Amino acid sequence: QVRVLEGQVSVLGSHLKQEAEKNSQLIAEQCALRRKLEAEHALRGEQKSWQECFEQEQQKAATLQLRLEAQVTEAGQRQLAAETAKQQLQAQVLELQELAKIGREALEFKQKAENAAVDLQASQLARSQLLGELDAMKKQSQILQSALDEANRKGEKLSVAEHRAEAA
Repeated sequence: QVRVLEGQVSVLGSHLKQEAEKNSQLIAEQCALRRKLEAEHALRGEQKSWQECFEQEQQKAATLQLRLEAQVTEAGQRQLAAETAKQQLQAQVLELQELAKIGREALEFKQKAENAAVDLQASQLARSQLLGELDAMKKQSQILQSALDEANRKGEKLSVAEHRAEAA
């Protein structure tokens, strides 16, 4: 769009130059005609009508020049608007690139969190297994302690019986 506007500005600029050259040629032709008509006007007394005609042509040329200058200005404004739009789009591209980077980082963090959740589940399972083993060991220890206590009681009874037997 910017290139199109630059092309339009270039075309309008060359068109303005061409029109200025045409105006110069027209003015030169008008001057030549004016001289010729002045001679005729001197003969006919129509100098005033020639002056009015010349002024009208000058007004037309000035109007055309103003119109072309307005077109050049408008093309410049469109070019400026296109430049501004281009800069805004570039800023949006940079912003989108930054958002894409943030999105990639978020996916990496999500993957890490999922991995940590898997590790946590594995740790919880291992903990549950260890707690089960600990409970089994406590029960085994209680059973062994009960058996030891029973053996001690029997041993004490046996000792008491042996002392009685010796005493008897």
